[in-house]
Amino acid sequence: MVTLVALASYEGVVIKLLGDKTQVDVLTIEKPKRYPSENMNDVVPITSQLPCLAWGFGKTPRYNFQPFQILAISWGPLIQLVVFKDVEGERDRNEDFHLDGCYIIAQGNYTNSYNGLTMDNFIESLHFIDESLLYAVTATQEIRIMNTEKFKEDTFIEPEHLQIIDMTKVDSRCKM
Repeated sequence: MVTLVALASYEGVVIKLLGDKTQVDVLTIEKPKRYPSENMNDVVPITSQLPCLAWGFGKTPRYNFQPFQILAISWGPLIQLVVFKDVEGERDRNEDFHLDGCYIIAQGNYTNSYNGLTMDNFIESLHFIDESLLYAVTATQEIRIMNTEKFKEDTFIEPEHLQIIDMTKVDSRCKM
């Protein structure tokens, strides 16, 4: 029997496959450094905070024909999905893990009481409540319910620093 474990740090998330006497690093996901902000109308850095992790089952934009194991990772306002397929199989384990789906919570600003800076709203808590349904609590105490199948398809593409973005094309930050 094997167990999947995700370990989060300020720099990224490492997914390990633990056996009775072995452990294998199967995937490392680096923290994105910036994202396109609708509120700030600019590319802004992702603040230094630990990501929220949530394990669940569901469908994603590309893998929507049956539910799979999913790890949802939130980096501030950005959520990324990692899909796990055939973990017990005999194939190469690296082929079983796919980044598919990203979502940026957009509305609302948050004023940091410590330094008074205004920043985008960010996710403080993330949980799966049912198949393909994510429950998120934001810094402004908003509750968001999101369907993972409706996220943007494929992986998040980090925009260039200080790149001017046409906010009508924010969807293009995720490859189609």
